[in-house]
Amino acid sequence: MPWTADLSQRTLLPLVCSGSGSYVPPLAVLPPTIVEQPLTRASRTVPNLATVPSARVDPTTNQIVVPDNVYDAFPVAQAILGMPHLLIDGIDVTYFRGSRTQVREDRAQEPFGDAQLVVDFPQITTLDDHDTPDLAWLKPDKTVHYVMQHWDETGPTGEVSTLFHGRLVSDDSGNDSTRPQKTWTARGDLWQAASFVHQSRLMLQPVDVGRKIAMELNAVTSRRYPALRGTFTGIPTIQRGNPGEKVMEYVQGLLGDAWTTDGRQWTVAKKPGTVNRYEIRLKKSGSQWTVTNGQRGLEVSLSADSTQSRNVIWGRGQRSDGGVWMNKKYPDAGRSATAYPYSSPGTVMSIGSTDAGTKTGDGVSAWQRRAKALGFKVTVDGVFSSADAAVARQLQKQYGILVDGVVGPQTWAETFDVGALGADPNSWVRLPLAWLPGTQPTRYRANGSVIGPDPTYDPSITIVSDDLDLGTDITLADGIRSAQQIIDRENPPSLSGTLTLKSDPREGSRLLIEPGDRITLLGYQGRDVVLHAADRARLWADGTVTLQVAETAYDALTLAQIRQRNNANRADVARRPGKVKAKPVIDPWDCESNAGHIERHALYGGLWTVIRVPMSEVGRISEISMRTIGATRFHVSLFANPITSAQCIRYIAANPLAIPNPGETNRELLEDQFGWLQGWGREGDAMGYYPGSEGTKSALSGRFKDAGVDYWSPTGYIYIAEYAAGSCFIEGDMRAAPPEA
Repeated sequence: MPWTADLSQRTLLPLVCSGSGSYVPPLAVLPPTIVEQPLTRASRTVPNLATVPSARVDPTTNQIVVPDNVYDAFPVAQAILGMPHLLIDGIDVTYFRGSRTQVREDRAQEPFGDAQLVVDFPQITTLDDHDTPDLAWLKPDKTVHYVMQHWDETGPTGEVSTLFHGRLVSDDSGNDSTRPQKTWTARGDLWQAASFVHQSRLMLQPVDVGRKIAMELNAVTSRRYPALRGTFTGIPTIQRGNPGEKVMEYVQGLLGDAWTTDGRQWTVAKKPGTVNRYEIRLKKSGSQWTVTNGQRGLEVSLSADSTQSRNVIWGRGQRSDGGVWMNKKYPDAGRSATAYPYSSPGTVMSIGSTDAGTKTGDGVSAWQRRAKALGFKVTVDGVFSSADAAVARQLQKQYGILVDGVVGPQTWAETFDVGALGADPNSWVRLPLAWLPGTQPTRYRANGSVIGPDPTYDPSITIVSDDLDLGTDITLADGIRSAQQIIDRENPPSLSGTLTLKSDPREGSRLLIEPGDRITLLGYQGRDVVLHAADRARLWADGTVTLQVAETAYDALTLAQIRQRNNANRADVARRPGKVKAKPVIDPWDCESNAGHIERHALYGGLWTVIRVPMSEVGRISEISMRTIGATRFHVSLFANPITSAQCIRYIAANPLAIPNPGETNRELLEDQFGWLQGWGREGDAMGYYPGSEGTKSALSGRFKDAGVDYWSPTGYIYIAEYAAGSCFIEGDMRAAPPEA
C-alpha cells in the first residue's frame, strides 16, 4: 500500500500515550517492503580487568585484550528495546514513500535537554515540489517527535517513550556526486529561548533563582514548551541581565550562581517520562550506569591536565548600587581624620579655648599634637594660647585659607587632611579572591599589609591563575564565595574527556543514557571513576553513543563564561564640562575599600573648604552623593589637581551661590591648571534640594545626588572644594564605575 498523508488510509497501531499523559499520534506499522528488527541491548557484566589474570595490554595497539573464551564467559543481560519512530507535524514519517527515513543523530545537553536532531530523507530530493499536499508536513517550525516504540518478545507493547522533541529549523538540501539529497535539522523546544531577547527589568527585591528562571523561560512569547514550575532553591538573585542578551544566556547566568552550600548545582532539565516538560532541579548524584575500562565496544579518552585546573582566582565585579570592586587593598588606609571637636560647626577654637570646652575632651590637645607633627613649634598643653594662634596663622598662610588665627572647620580640615584617610593611592595591593593553599608566598592582613612569608608556600606548585569579570549585581563577598567554589571544584585536577560506547553498560541500553547522568568507569588507573555526562550524541546508523564527561560538572558554565555582561544600570555620565584628556585604560578604585568615601567633616558657613579623597589615577565616577547634617544650601566642585581655598575665591567666586555661573569666566584656567571636572550649585540652583531643586521651590533637604565624570588625576586623589551658606557637617560618597564600552 503506498504511503499517504491521509491517516484514514493507513494501517495503524493502537493509540498510545507517553508517560506524561501527553497525546502521541498513531504510529505506522512496518511496511512489508522493509526488513528490520527492533533494537536490542546486550549488557555484559565485565569485572575490573585489573583483577582478570589473562587480561593484558597489546603493545602494538595499546588496547586491553582479554581472550575470547574468558570474555565470553562474563554474564550477559539481553532485552528487546523497540523500534524508533519519527513523527513530524503529528504524522509518522518513519517509512515515508516505502523507504526508511534516516535519523542521522540527535544531541542533548545539560542544562536544557534536547538540543539538535539531524534527519536524512532519501525519499525526497531537490526535484520534489515541496508545496504538494504529500509534503505539507515538511516545513519550518513543524513539530518533530522522535520516539521509541517499546517491544517485547511478542511485538509492540503499546508503550512509547520520547527520545527527542523539538521543531524543524533548517533545510539543508544539496546534490552529491551521485544524487540529490535532503537533510533537515531540528532544535529542541527549549532552545527557542536562545532566540528570544531577554528584557532587562529593574528588580528592587531579591528573587529566588528557581522562581526567576521559571519566570524568564515562561515569558518567551509563543513558546513551544509547557510552562515551567518555579522551584524554591533558597538562593536569591538580583541579576537583571543586559538588554539584548537572549533568555537562555540570562538563565545560564542565573544557573552559574545556583550552587548549594554542599557544592551541588541547580539545572534545567527535561522531566523524566515526559515529552517536552522541563523542570528546575538539582543535578543528579550517585551513579546510574556502570562500564568497565577495557571492555569491548568502549573507547575511553580522558585527561587530567593540571594546567587546566585553576588554583589562583582573581576577579572584579560590580555591586547592585553600581560600585566596582576588584579586591584592592590600601595597606595604609583606614585612618579617619580626627573629628571636629565641637558639636556645632559654627564654634571655633580661639585664644583661651581649652580641652574642657570641646566635645571630645581633648580637642585643643589633638590640634596641638597634629600641628607639632606637621613641624610647627607647639606646646601640647590643652590650652589654645596666643602662640598657638600665631601657629594657626602660619598654617593658614601655608594652605591658602583664611588667615585669622582661629581654628574653625576650614583650618581643622587642612590641619588633619580631612578625607585622605591616611591612604596613598599608589600604595594599593590587589589580592586574589581565592587560592589553593601553598600557592601564595606571602600572607596579608585584611587591609593588604604584609604579615610575612606563608609557611605553607610550595614553589613546586605551578600557578594556574585566572582573572574573572564576575559581572553586575555581585558583591565582593559573593565573588570570594564563587571563586572558592571554582578552586574546590577544580582541585585536585579532575578527569574530563570522552566516552564512546558501542556496547551497553550493565544497567541497560547505551541509547537511554541522558545528559546529567553519572557513569561509573571501573578500573581506570587503579580506581573507579564516577563521571558526569555533560553532552550526549547518538549516531543512529550504527548505535554509537558519544558522551562528553568530567568528574565534576564542567557543563556548568563558570562565572567567567556566563557573566560577561555589561551593566544595564550604569549611570549615564552626561555632564562633561571639562576638557577630557586622552587617558589610558580605566582601572577604577575599589568601592569595597575606603576610597571614594567623603568622611563626615565640618564646614563653616561662607568659607571655602578643600579636602582630598583617595581614588585612583584614572577612573570614572558614575555617581556622587552628598548630604549636610543641618540642612543648608551648598556648592561643590571636583578637581583632579590640588587647589586651595584662596584659589577657589579668586577663580570661582567668594560666594558661588550668589552668581549665575561660578567659575565660567576662568573655566579654561580652572580646567588646565587645576583639572576642574565638574561643579554644582549656583544662584537659584544650589545643592541641597534633592530629589527636587531650588528652582522648583522644593524643600531644603541638605541632600544632593548626580551623575559624575571621567577623570585623570596625577596624584590619585580627587580634590573636593566645598562652600556652604551656613555652618554644617557634611558627608558623602563617590561611586566608581567601569569605563564605557
